[in-house]
Amino acid sequence: MHEAIKFRIKGVMPTIMHNGQTSDPLNYYAKEMKKFTSKRKKQDSDHLELAKLEWYAALYVDEQNRPCWPGENLEAMLVAAAKKSRMGPSAKSGIFVDDNAVILHDGPRTADGLWKFKKLEKTQKIPRFLWL
Repeated sequence: MHEAIKFRIKGVMPTIMHNGQTSDPLNYYAKEMKKFTSKRKKQDSDHLELAKLEWYAALYVDEQNRPCWPGENLEAMLVAAAKKSRMGPSAKSGIFVDDNAVILHDGPRTADGLWKFKKLEKTQKIPRFLWL
């Protein structure tokens, strides 16, 4: 018998998000980025387009293009937390997150809106992250 519960996680610090989907060379964003990274002489417009592609590729979104945390990431986070109190094996066998969690925040709700809302972006030389 299992029990389903719903809960809300409230962050106390900005969070870092980086989807690793571009590690797959067949990924749409990886292919699009290659068009720019393979150029020897890049124009400013090339750098801007590459930054935009990298930003979109780093974002986790749900079917409605809203920023979200994947269920498997949340499940791994809960299991890792349980390991701190030696409850890891029980958590691993008993916790199932069956859906993605939409990230609620003050700001635009879609990936396109977030791209235009530069307040949330923090870039570093390597890697680039999205702060929400």
